[in-house]
Amino acid sequence: MSLAKRLQRIETLLTPKQAVLLWLQETQQLGVVEFLEKSFKSPIHEAPRVRITELVAKAVRESLCKQGMKAELIVHAEQEARKQTDFLIVLIRDLGRDVELECTLNAPYIMLLHEKFGRLLEHLTQLDRFESKAWELWRTVLLRRLGDMWQLRETIVAISERYFERHPLLFPEDANKLDQHIHCLEKLTKYYNRLEGGLPAWTAIDVDALVSSSREQVLEEVAERVADAKSRVLRDLGESEAAWKIVEPYALASLEKLRASRSMEEEVTS
Repeated sequence: MSLAKRLQRIETLLTPKQAVLLWLQETQQLGVVEFLEKSFKSPIHEAPRVRITELVAKAVRESLCKQGMKAELIVHAEQEARKQTDFLIVLIRDLGRDVELECTLNAPYIMLLHEKFGRLLEHLTQLDRFESKAWELWRTVLLRRLGDMWQLRETIVAISERYFERHPLLFPEDANKLDQHIHCLEKLTKYYNRLEGGLPAWTAIDVDALVSSSREQVLEEVAERVADAKSRVLRDLGESEAAWKIVEPYALASLEKLRASRSMEEEVTS
């Protein structure tokens, strides 16, 4: 389908969700590399946050004008349509960036976890040396990485269900990469859990409990991501005070967590 025809389809849609889903479907067919190449070469007015929001606003304006609605109400509806469309685009964009970042950070963790696991087993079987602190640290890092990656994937699913009618939000290659990383961490977990009776000190990794814990945090992460995206839209429109009010509770909560963490560190080192 030509660009002109795709834009014409968007111009006939009234809801931000429909327009963004159409844009998302067309974008994902390009793949990551081609999408980035086109983005770098396109002028700023063709950026999704500019072009799609304007098309939706135009559709709303023309539809309401035909209905004979008052001018001030049309302006308000048009602005709200812009905000909602921009919010959805920002939400998708941030998820994609975070998946790429988390996978980039996770790759060396997976490599080091595999290597450390092999070394610890080698020390145990060949040198009869059990390094309890090293095993506990390895187990803690594995749990944290697996929990974080599970939570990220479940967050994407939850956002897709709530805002995008369960449409996939990631490029296929990014979704596959995320699944592969989780699969590698799950395999390490299975290897460890098979060592029951083979280590002097061993505590099984309760996979069901870890999944449950991750899912409990998904609702909080979804709420924070939504707040951050809405705040970004308002801030870019110059509504700084309204933008801050949305994210203020999360910023204060993060500050309290930091204070608690610093307090615990001081107690340990004192």
